[in-house]
Order: sequence, then structure tokens, then C-alpha cells
Amino acid sequence: MLAVLAAVALGACASLGPRGSVPEVRSLAPYLDGELSAAVRASTPQGTPAAYSGFQLLHDGPHALDARLAVIDAARRSLDVQYYIFACDSSGRQVMRALRAAVRRGVRVRLLLDDLNLGEAEDALLRIGSMAGFEVRLFNPLPARGGSVASRIVRSVHALRRINHRMHNKLLIADGVVSISGGRNVADEYFMRSKNENFIDMDVLAVGAVVPQQAAVFDSYWNSEHSYPITALRPPAPSAGAARGPVAALDLVPGERDAFGNWPLRYQIAMRMLDLVWARAQVLADPPEKVRGRAAGPLVSDRIQALAAGARSELFIGSPYFVPRREDIDVLRRVRQRGVEVTLVTNAAGATDEPLVHARYVVYRDVMLDLGVNLYEMSPQLTARFNTLGSFMASRGSLHSKLAAVDERWFYVGSMNFDRRSALLNTESGLLIDSPTLVSRFMELVHADKLRSAYHVSRDERGRTRWTEYGLDGRETVLLKEPNMDWMRKAVSWLWLQLVDEDWL
Repeated sequence: MLAVLAAVALGACASLGPRGSVPEVRSLAPYLDGELSAAVRASTPQGTPAAYSGFQLLHDGPHALDARLAVIDAARRSLDVQYYIFACDSSGRQVMRALRAAVRRGVRVRLLLDDLNLGEAEDALLRIGSMAGFEVRLFNPLPARGGSVASRIVRSVHALRRINHRMHNKLLIADGVVSISGGRNVADEYFMRSKNENFIDMDVLAVGAVVPQQAAVFDSYWNSEHSYPITALRPPAPSAGAARGPVAALDLVPGERDAFGNWPLRYQIAMRMLDLVWARAQVLADPPEKVRGRAAGPLVSDRIQALAAGARSELFIGSPYFVPRREDIDVLRRVRQRGVEVTLVTNAAGATDEPLVHARYVVYRDVMLDLGVNLYEMSPQLTARFNTLGSFMASRGSLHSKLAAVDERWFYVGSMNFDRRSALLNTESGLLIDSPTLVSRFMELVHADKLRSAYHVSRDERGRTRWTEYGLDGRETVLLKEPNMDWMRKAVSWLWLQLVDEDWL
């Protein structure tokens, strides 16, 4: 308690300076003479309705990184980039170098980042932010500047409400004609490049009608009063020196296809043959004002809840964190009463990177089993054993995808976790796509794994919770004790849960 009080006293000295006069800047018109536009035109079937968009799922980590680098390299007029985390690791430096190269060839770059996780990247961003044509803004910044993430939080603890509301969106738009959005941030673990932990994730590349709508959402965040130019928070760096640290070579084998049979995107762009599924879609996005509390109008969580409520036959949910609200449980109860098959895939105790959230999920695990939900928990050991969802090698595998599939027709992919933090505190975004073809492609990936990378959680004839895992030979092993969970971890989680509001999880 004394340490906390001392931190509060020190933090009181840190205050957020004035934002100053910040000019409103809008997205540039789509660039129709570039390589990206040419690839889109060549890949659009004749007679495609103007209201349609083209989509390509990006599941494999290396291909998802290649896709980002490919569209950045091909951009000729503008790049608008928005992320919750942009790490100063090998992947982050590689993407940043590509952005710097784009600026040098005359591309306007706008980089909007949530402020919470900057850490050591802040100094590099200050250097880059002084480049002409490269502007960096930080969303909902903390009063304390410089130092590690933990120290900034401690020194800003007097502004707890500001700390607790974050911009969780992920979006990249190139030349106003191609976008990449979904669950991935920019860091090694999202692209299968970390030695310790790698995420199973999903992005979607989009062209067509949704891209201008996504650009309008980006503009609303860029011009929000909650977005500060980085140079308004700290003095500008003297120069935009080169980003420091080694950069690993892009780890794609030339000619290698991804899980959906697609070539790396840079090859598709060069050949002007984008493998796209055309469909109607809706752009879902929370307003930036959500950081001040619940904003007016339906939020992303409300839209997905309504989608789930309308399910008639099948509902599939993938989320690394699952802490439902009471109304979410009511929706699941009603659809189960109508006979809808509900499947939920989340993380097991050994796979989660948020033990406290998992501890609260355990309470709702029993509720899901009572409702008859098909429940699966991703296992780090099983993902490495089967390698059907990625090449994990010696690293721990963990689910990070945020998606839903409904009635073999509707497919949602975005940044929203199915938890209370995403519903109530963070801003979120995503795409809701009306495409049986896209749902079918995704379910083929699920069926290829047969969910063997996860424990099947159920109850035995005596009502005990059990975890069933499958071996390479198909044999079942039934566990009656939760894997990777011991009494110490339970005790620590229980103690923290007494102190943390469930709506923060």
C-alpha cells in the first residue's frame, strides 16, 4: 500500500500537456494508377456489383507479415496505419523500415498507435515523426512519458480512467484501395517469429466498397481530440535516424502457399491475380468517443450480439478471452433453446497470456457446459504436436483470433474479444461479411485440424468436468484435472479477482 501511495504521489507530478492546434487531415483519394489498383482491376470479375468487396483470409503468420510488407512496398500515394501494439522487435523494425522507404518515394504515411504499450519504441517514433510526410499520432496518451510500460502506468496511476480505456483497432490501408484488418498487432509473436510464444490469428485483406468506409473510420480516429501528435507530447527528435537493431529476413519459402492454398500476396500483386471472394460486407467500428464511456449508437459488441441472437442453425465463436455479460449469456441460452449448435473455442490455462482473465472465464465455463455449448480450449502442447494451425516448433501456441461464423453464411473477423473489456472499455473494429464461400474456407481450416489442437471440455456421467485430448494415432486421453493449473496459480488468481472489477477483464 505504501508503494502504491508513493506511486500516486509521484504520478501526480505527471500531467498531460495541451494537445495544441492540430489540423484536420483526411484520407487522400484512391490512387488508381498504381500497382495495387492495377491488381485489383485485373482481379475483379466483369459485372461485379459496385456494392461488393473482395476478401482474402490471412491465417498463416509469415504470409500475414508478407501481405503487410507487400502492400506497403506497392503503395505510391498514401498509407494509413492503425494498431494497438507496434513492437520495437524484428517484425516491427521491418515494417517500420518499409514505411520509411515509402515516405522517401513520396508516399504520405499516417501512423496512429494506442499509447499504452509504446515502451522503448517511443524514442524511435519521435525520430521517425520528424520526417516530412510521416506523421505519428498517439491515441489517449498517458501523462507519464518515457520509460517502460510498467513505469509509465505507475507514474500515471492518478489517471486510471485514461489508462483503462484503449484503442484496440488494427487496420492498414494502402493507396485507398487495399486494406488489411483483423486480430494481429505488429510484433514477432503475431507472425510465428517468436522463440517463446506465437499466436494463432486471423486477418482479412479487402478491396472494393468497404475500403473507403474503413478510411472514414480511420479519419474519425486520426482527427479525434483523443489523438495527439507525438511531437506535442515530447520535444521532436533532432533527426530521423535509422531504426536500430537487427531485422530477420522474411521467413517465407519462395513459392510456398498458405493454409488456404494462396501464394504470398507479393506474388499475387506482381501477377495481378488476387485470390478474392466477392461479397457484401459491413464495416463495424466503435466511435473514438467510447474512451470516455459508452458512446451513442450500437457498438461492435452490440452488432455481434445481435448477429448471434439471430442464429438459426450454427454459431461458431473463436476468442482468446471469454468473459460474457449477462445479456450475452441470455442470447446463448435462447439460441440453444432453439436447437442452434454453438461451438466456442478459447484458450486453456496453459495457453492464455492473461491468467486473470482466464480465472474469471472459469466461472463461465460451467455456465457454457450447462447450456450444452461445444467447448474447446486451445492447448500449447497440442498445437505444437499437430502443427496444423501453424509451425510452432519449441514455442508455446496460443489463440488470438477474434471471429464468429453464423449459419454457414455470416463471417465476422476483427479486433473484438468476446469479453467485457472489448464490450465496455476498448474501442474495436471489424468486418461482417455475408459470404457462405468465406465461411466454408474458414471451416475447412477448422476441419483440417479437427480441433485436435484444443482440449474438448465436457462433463462425464458423474457431472465432473473433463478435458479430452487426442493423440497422433487418434486415441483419446481424458483428464479430470485442469491441465497446467495448480493450487498456487488458483490462489493468486482468486486474490486478484477480489480486487479487480470484472468489467475490466
